[in-house]
Amino acid sequence: MKKLTKLLLGLLCAIPLVASAVNHYTVAHTRIQGQDVIIFPVSGKMRTVPNSDKEALVRGLTRCANSAGLSGRAVIAWPNHNGTVGAYGPKKIISHFDTINMNWINQRVNKKLAC
Repeated sequence: MKKLTKLLLGLLCAIPLVASAVNHYTVAHTRIQGQDVIIFPVSGKMRTVPNSDKEALVRGLTRCANSAGLSGRAVIAWPNHNGTVGAYGPKKIISHFDTINMNWINQRVNKKLAC
């Protein structure tokens, strides 16, 4: 993973479990619109990160999750101030995030992943 991606992983993920060279995350591995999706809940600070950096992060998280045996594409999701969810990932899947909130995501957290 690129240095920037590792930095973003360490700084912006909402629930790192262990502080070490490898970061551990809780994720929601679920299906949305018939596709496997690995949702990484991240800090609301992510909304200020440039899209190019978000894209690099999502690519790195997808590779990490797929290497760990999880199928699908990664999506990063963060809470907005108005109770909605901000998300970045494949456009076909992201449209679904307009209809959910962080409670929906948190209820589906079912895996721990080391990246």
